[in-house]
Amino acid sequence: MKVATFTLPFHPNYGATLQAYALQQSLIELGHETAAIDVERKALRSLVRHYLSRFKSFLLGGDFRENYNYGNLEFHKFIKNEIITTRKITFPYQFRRKDINSFDAYIVGSDQVWRPKYVENIQRYFFDFVSNDKIKISYAASFGTGSFEFLEEDAAHCKSLINEFKAVSVREESGVDICCNYFKYPKPQLVLDPTFLIEVNKYNDLIDKYSNSKPNSDCFCYILDPNEYKISKIKNSFIEAKILNLGVDTKNKVGIGCWLKGIRDSEYVVTDSFHGVVFSIIFNKKFVAIGNRSRGLARFENILNLFGIPERLVTEEALESINLKEVLDKEIDYTQVNNILLEQRLNSFQFLKNSLK
Repeated sequence: MKVATFTLPFHPNYGATLQAYALQQSLIELGHETAAIDVERKALRSLVRHYLSRFKSFLLGGDFRENYNYGNLEFHKFIKNEIITTRKITFPYQFRRKDINSFDAYIVGSDQVWRPKYVENIQRYFFDFVSNDKIKISYAASFGTGSFEFLEEDAAHCKSLINEFKAVSVREESGVDICCNYFKYPKPQLVLDPTFLIEVNKYNDLIDKYSNSKPNSDCFCYILDPNEYKISKIKNSFIEAKILNLGVDTKNKVGIGCWLKGIRDSEYVVTDSFHGVVFSIIFNKKFVAIGNRSRGLARFENILNLFGIPERLVTEEALESINLKEVLDKEIDYTQVNNILLEQRLNSFQFLKNSLK
């Protein structure tokens, strides 16, 4: 079967890029032909707003193209080499292109594709551009939070669109509740983030291929929302902590191979990133997740509860009263965690397999 995947526009984000890669690898493993729909963020806007934003980009930066080369050459190289994509969609009308409409099935996910706060034109991510004679599926779609953030008009349209899906799966328990209570979609399934679906050796291969750096710290820190207190707390706990990309422009962020290697080869990981947590689990690391309420705690709570390690979550407010090193040093029963992962991986694969029959 020919299957399209649709996620947020590619940009220099480690987890977002790797989940797109992992979902595609999983579909190939199931025997499908697949491509990720490559869309510029501007193409999700109305035609008027699209041209206004292009004109603004030209005035400010001298270039019509937003996020040219995905904003970072290392990410550009990875995406071009490792992810099969369609020709880029740069204008709203190109969603009607023949190649975009030539797939047998369409999968939206994963990441926060159903969070209006993060997504321009949320109805696109409920496949308003796909005809009803096609198979439509969500895989591990995330609302990012337990709150319902949809505007009334969007909620009505998305409710109608989601009920044309053959199968719906979400990444968090709160997503199950939203689908049932607000969209009246019966029996959405809870599945793993796509990054969990592929074996760790594939990530080791990516490290070998895309990283030549050597680890220089026992503690690897990936912090999306740095502030003075958070950084000082980390540095006081670990004199030589490696805080990745701190103060670095997007175009100069290290590549995916270096990011994966930093997690894999460290003893400890401190992160406020959902996928930082995911890969800490995949590589069986001692880690602490610093929860950021504004980004949504539901994602962290769900994954840590699933694997029986809720104590690894510390909110920013609680940082002041804890010893970070003591929390990190507590052992994690990775035999139990890996057994849960194996069972959940089989269930998630079965969802994909059955949905694409």
